[in-house]
Amino acid sequence: MTFSLPKTIIFSLIPVTIIFVFAEAGLRLFYHPNTPFRFYQPHSASIMMDDRDLGYRLRPNVSGGAYASHVATNSLGFRGPELMHTGTYSKRIIALGDSCTFGFGASDNGHTYPAQLQRLFAESGESVEIVNAGVVGYSSWQVLQFLKRDVLRLKPDRILIYVGWNDMGNSLLPDWKPSMIQDLKGGGMGKSTVVGS
Repeated sequence: MTFSLPKTIIFSLIPVTIIFVFAEAGLRLFYHPNTPFRFYQPHSASIMMDDRDLGYRLRPNVSGGAYASHVATNSLGFRGPELMHTGTYSKRIIALGDSCTFGFGASDNGHTYPAQLQRLFAESGESVEIVNAGVVGYSSWQVLQFLKRDVLRLKPDRILIYVGWNDMGNSLLPDWKPSMIQDLKGGGMGKSTVVGS
């Protein structure tokens, strides 16, 4: 017995849909945390600076220890070396995101995933520049604002975006709004940091 492609797709989606429906129902029935899922710690003022639009961002031209890593930033405030001059690379890829992209806990800049991707391209002989624009604690809203304000003007050929648990954790806060941003001084989120609605 053979199935057409549309029937195969439909029959494949049915069990996946059932699994997600049961998972959602199970979480709604049995998962009731006693306290909001807030995991932010105060951000390191040694490598972070206030930013009126984003709450905070990486300081330019710093080198020091923070977040269980040795962190060095370039003159634009991205983790890693200075950007290459136009014409010295075939493609510029910018990696955006939160602590996963930034490399929280990586021993140094060279052990972040954007740096490893840069190494793989170099080994293949391709002149591709990878820029690490990850910032610890950023939500997808902050990443979007950072993309529009600072990243697009660098004319990337490709953009990688990865935001891990921050959005999920924030959404469980009783006062959460999608456009909330963190505050450098408080290390968390508050009504004073709400932007828009």
